[in-house]
Amino acid sequence: MSQEYVQLVLGLQPAPDVDLVQLVRDDSTWSAWAEAIAPTFHGDCEIVSLGGPEGELTEIGVAGLRTFLRDWLMPWAAYWSEAEAVALGERVLLVSRDHGSLPGTAQEVKLTSGEVWSVGDGKIIRVEFYVDLADAHRAVGLGR
Repeated sequence: MSQEYVQLVLGLQPAPDVDLVQLVRDDSTWSAWAEAIAPTFHGDCEIVSLGGPEGELTEIGVAGLRTFLRDWLMPWAAYWSEAEAVALGERVLLVSRDHGSLPGTAQEVKLTSGEVWSVGDGKIIRVEFYVDLADAHRAVGLGR
C-alpha cells in the first residue's frame, strides 16, 4: 500500500516546470488545479507549517493549502520545485528541491526542504511542511 501512497502524493505535485507563484496567485489557474486535487484530500485535512519564523501554523483543507502556499510564496517572483518520495507506511516523506527568484533579480535561490504526507482511507489527512529537511527526517524517525 505504501507505494500506492507514494504515487498518490507524487501525483499531487505540480510538474517541475510549473511556476508555483503563478499557480497560487492566479484565481482561475488555482481553481482548476484545486478542483482536480480536491477529491484526494480529506475535507478537514490539516496543512501544517513547521520550523518557520512564525512557529507552527495550521490551515485546513485545499483552501488552507492555498493560504499556506500564498504565505510561503509571498516574497518570490518565481518558484518551482522537484520532489522525490520515500514510502513510510501510511506516510510519505517528500524531499523537495526548490528553486526561486526574488523580484528584481535573475539570481536563482535553491533550497531543500521536507514534507510529511499522511494518508488515511486513501485520502490525504495531514501535510507537514518542514523548512529544514533534517526536521522532516526526525519527524518520521529517520533521525538524520
